[in-house]
Amino acid sequence: MANHEAKVTQRPAEHSHHPFVQIGIADDHEFPTYQKDDGFYQELCDRVKEYFDETGEDPKDWRYGALRMIPVFALYALSYCLVQGLIPASWPVRVAAAVVFGLCQVLPLLHVMHDASHTAIGHSETGYKFWGQLTLDWMAGASMLSWHHQHTIGHHVYTNVYGADPDLPAGGEPRRFVERQRWASIYQWQWLYMPVLYGLLAMKVRVDDVLFVWLGGMNGPIRVNYYDSPLFRVFAVKGGWAAYRILIPLLVLGVPFKTWLALFIISELTSGYWLAWNFEVSHISEHTFFPTMHEAAKDGELPITWAKAQVLTGVEYGHQNTLTTFMCGALNYQIVHHLFPSVSQYHYPALAPIVMDVCEKHNVPFRVEPSFAAAFHAHLRHLYNMGRKGRAASL
Repeated sequence: MANHEAKVTQRPAEHSHHPFVQIGIADDHEFPTYQKDDGFYQELCDRVKEYFDETGEDPKDWRYGALRMIPVFALYALSYCLVQGLIPASWPVRVAAAVVFGLCQVLPLLHVMHDASHTAIGHSETGYKFWGQLTLDWMAGASMLSWHHQHTIGHHVYTNVYGADPDLPAGGEPRRFVERQRWASIYQWQWLYMPVLYGLLAMKVRVDDVLFVWLGGMNGPIRVNYYDSPLFRVFAVKGGWAAYRILIPLLVLGVPFKTWLALFIISELTSGYWLAWNFEVSHISEHTFFPTMHEAAKDGELPITWAKAQVLTGVEYGHQNTLTTFMCGALNYQIVHHLFPSVSQYHYPALAPIVMDVCEKHNVPFRVEPSFAAAFHAHLRHLYNMGRKGRAASL
């Protein structure tokens, strides 16, 4: 996790007659590096290993996620039929079904897709591809390729590192999350308009992967390593999604355009809000740490270890609230997830006390809010504070 991309200049060994004895020296890091582990993460790993050794639990048991998705998939199909008029229903019922459909579009992403992207559901690469492509590509019309680069490679390694974490805004965006971003007068209102714009997330990601990943070759600051064809990603997947979400309702089922559009927007806004609100409160908060908040990393090195950064850049909430944990896909255990992403999310409630105990021993602050509402308020306060005019520069 501390291995970062570097630009390598090939140099021959100064004291050798053979040109290949010394292959090269990394003299210019593309992204900043972390400090070496000081024993904190090693102790965390040892304690978590002890837990699984004592309980005999499989840290990647696929059945936890698969069984929970059975009622979700059933609701997904039922709400689709109600929305598209395959099952006759009144307008209020169809509106309610559109909201349920939006939630059921998101829940598999928060559960099995998220675990699959971290190899945390089962022990088979075939299984990871199945769950990821079924839920994110085919059902949601987005892209596992894009998600892997943005989330697994970018965000999890460089969490809250400005200029390296793809989840942080670059220049020219309507949001300001860190003080190093240039201030603009519009940001003073971001605490009001950003929570509204979050609803566009589900629709945005279906376009971003085409514009930036396939046409631009980048996902934020992360260069894309393609592992399948654009024919599959762009045309087959998005064509399949467009067929069952747009073409079949309009052309085959004969749903009136205005009816279809209204229900489609309701579903998509529900998905967007549910995803964005859960994502943002976990890292963009007045209580979280930004390793390069005020200035760039000195000499390409961050002033913290990777594991401690994962604790300080996250906020948890609603511990032991089963409904909250299910509805947000265990994102309320965000710190535990970032420290052990390849462990199934269904173990996080049991691992959280272990992690908190080790953090207390090493004097590493571990932030837990009592509820999602409290975490959301902390997010809004951060938006408000970052929307105020920046500090004066000093020479």
